[in-house]
Amino acid sequence: MLEGQVGDPAWYHIKAVDNETGEIAAWASWNIPTDAKIKERDEKAAAKISAKA
Repeated sequence: MLEGQVGDPAWYHIKAVDNETGEIAAWASWNIPTDAKIKERDEKAAAKISAKA
């Protein structure tokens, strides 16, 4: 059984729970940044590259 977890909308979490024991069998977490965050990250990376040149 998969269960969702709520929290920061940029982060997603799921867990697989064993139906018989109720124990967590596996889990995953990943970040889906907004377009603004991606642009900010890319600009910072470009600035670092320019500073090294």
